[in-house]
Amino acid sequence: MVETPTRLASPTPVKESVPSSLRPTVFWRIAEDIPPQLSRTLMVLSVVVPLVLWWGLSHLPGVNTTFLPSPEAVIAALGRLWEKGFLVKDTQMSILRVSIGFALSIIV
Repeated sequence: MVETPTRLASPTPVKESVPSSLRPTVFWRIAEDIPPQLSRTLMVLSVVVPLVLWWGLSHLPGVNTTFLPSPEAVIAALGRLWEKGFLVKDTQMSILRVSIGFALSIIV
């Protein structure tokens, strides 16, 4: 005698009440475009916030400028490197080293 599988009744959907604080917001919607205004705001903040934090931390008393130079010092150093012609040469060498490393990683 062969038993035929019995079909289980599908469970009735349970409707759970979601607190308003957990309802999907624009930040938590998956597979939807970010509104243009929010996108622009996030892009600007992603640059401004780290720069402001860097500036603020580098100007705290007791911070060693060897380990955390200020943005102004970095921009001045870039200017000096550009004037002396070192910036282009050093950048080319860095790109060469990265390319060699990448090529070696492909071989291995």
